[in-house]
Amino acid sequence: MSIRYWYDQTNQKLIVQHCASRKTKVIKSPVKIDRFCKAQGITLDECKQVQSGEDRLGMFNRPWKLWKW
Repeated sequence: MSIRYWYDQTNQKLIVQHCASRKTKVIKSPVKIDRFCKAQGITLDECKQVQSGEDRLGMFNRPWKLWKW
């Protein structure tokens, strides 16, 4: 799954957008931001511009749902 992500310095948060569905998730915790950067193999300075990559942490995976009758 393809994603785009960037770091917003003014609000100190990382924005991650799923390209296919245009759903957006915001990461505010510094620990989670560091974990995301390590999974993508980048530094926080590289996130200051819009980057593209794969969803390595499975942030946009949908869990299986049963049909409702």
